[in-house]
Amino acid sequence: MRYLLAFLKKYSFFFLFILLEAAAFIWMMNGLAYQRSVMANLSGSLSGSVFSVVNNITNFANLGRENKKLLEENTRLKNKLAEKRHYQVVDSLVFDTLHYYTRDSLFFSKFVYEPVNFIHNTIHKPNNYLMADKGRKSQIGEDMGIVNSEGVVGIITDISGRFSWGMSMLNTNIKLSAKLKKNNQLGTVEWDGKDFRFGRLTDVPAHIDVFPGDTIVTSGFSQVFPEDILIGFVEEASVNQGTNLYNIRFRYAADFNSLDYGYVIKNLMIKEIDSISNISKPIR
Repeated sequence: MRYLLAFLKKYSFFFLFILLEAAAFIWMMNGLAYQRSVMANLSGSLSGSVFSVVNNITNFANLGRENKKLLEENTRLKNKLAEKRHYQVVDSLVFDTLHYYTRDSLFFSKFVYEPVNFIHNTIHKPNNYLMADKGRKSQIGEDMGIVNSEGVVGIITDISGRFSWGMSMLNTNIKLSAKLKKNNQLGTVEWDGKDFRFGRLTDVPAHIDVFPGDTIVTSGFSQVFPEDILIGFVEEASVNQGTNLYNIRFRYAADFNSLDYGYVIKNLMIKEIDSISNISKPIR
């Protein structure tokens, strides 16, 4: 026993060193486990962030394609709705699909929708125009109506093979036949060249009740737009005592500052209607 105690005393610093080394090793291992946990959590967080960014970029890249698919689906639904509301005929000479007639005044008019992207648009000029990415190759012609999901946008004025220019509703030269939806009272939509958010409805007689919030739609009396397409909502109305007509200020339903996708409305019987209109009627 005496020799054992002497041995331990002699080598006490060595055993203390071993003990301290063991404690340090155990502490280090526990620390590494914690560090591994921290690194794992950090790595997972970074990976999640990277994947999230990549996913957002991918979604953004696919946004145009998805919007195009939605536009095509909306077009199909619009023409499907026309099938329920209008007279159905087959016209294989124009398109190899079904098209639809609507009664418009004394004529039968046929309208179909062509989806387009707006690739240029102005709003701050006295006479504003927009450009669509389809033209003559898509059977788009002059004097066809332009709409989007919100309402009336303009009228086609010039076309090329693959593109078309349209006169925006924000154009002082445009005059569009319209009506108050609640009572079918006719008027004319114009733009005064000032605020791109507001237009004017004229030629409405003063004895008609007009209130803020009243809906303004297309009359259907032109060959450009079908009846009851939304144009805007009355903001304020006052009577011009000199003419006994209303001066109606309305807000456009379409946001012209953010046009992206829309439709060109084709009246496939416009040439026949024009030819009939030009025929002199016999006097009775």
